[in-house]
Amino acid sequence: MHMFSTLGLRSSFKGLLALVVMTLGFQASFSSAYEIAETPKFVIHPVINIQIPPTTPSPANPPYVVPAGVYDLLQYLHSHVAPLANPSTDATVPKYNRLKHFGPWVVQDKTNPCHNTRENILERDSDRSVSLTFNPGGCTIAYGLWHEVYTAAEVKDASALQIDHVVPLAEVYYSGGWKWDGAKRCHYANFMGNNYHLQAVAKHENLSKGDSGPDTYMPPNHAEHCNYVAAWMRIKAIWQLNITSGELAAIEQVIQVEHCDPKLQVMDAAELAAQQALTSTPIAACSGFGTSAWVPPPHAPPGASVQ
Repeated sequence: MHMFSTLGLRSSFKGLLALVVMTLGFQASFSSAYEIAETPKFVIHPVINIQIPPTTPSPANPPYVVPAGVYDLLQYLHSHVAPLANPSTDATVPKYNRLKHFGPWVVQDKTNPCHNTRENILERDSDRSVSLTFNPGGCTIAYGLWHEVYTAAEVKDASALQIDHVVPLAEVYYSGGWKWDGAKRCHYANFMGNNYHLQAVAKHENLSKGDSGPDTYMPPNHAEHCNYVAAWMRIKAIWQLNITSGELAAIEQVIQVEHCDPKLQVMDAAELAAQQALTSTPIAACSGFGTSAWVPPPHAPPGASVQ
């Protein structure tokens, strides 16, 4: 081969090698300067000192560390995944019946014998800057102002509202409540131990939700999604109920998509213990429910509703 040809090949090879080195160096510099964050994934950790990944991992947004004395609600859900009880395949599970198994709204305040749980919640959730107007007889609320959270609408007519069991009664029944006695189920249906168990919501939304879990229903108001799943997790943990894999997947998806505050995924251990203590002693109005000893509340006055 001619000497010049050989030199030309060597020169071309050196030029190619230099180009490769420059390219790799540029890629390394580019990758360092413009690193693309990976989509965060939820990982199951021990209850104490777990780390819940933030939505955008970075030195400025470090993982949230759950301190001692705080209960991890997601960990509870992961350890209680089970299918719903099915009376069609398990003869020991009676078919759900709302009134038979959970009863009606009861009167919790003996000083106001016609003011049941529905009216209690309507009064609690109303805007106190607007006076409530009652129907004739003073038992049921007619008008007021409610900032309804499922639709973000303002509602003035109480008849347009129903009281939603955030975790519906049928869901509760088939996820463990069927094993409870009647008094505890009645207590669940009328529980006022916190401000998220029962909610005054738009009637059409409550009917649309029915007995659905978060895997088949979420409020149309996206701003409420994080609060909604947080309440769902708390109620499941407080009442020690199972959760289906579909519910769990939907909750984790909401947490990711809506970038929910990690603090909504945990609960103070002392608060949880206090709430569970409240569930263990049914209110007086539910005592004996499901037995011949139970005294039902007075006949519902006009305008009252089981919802």
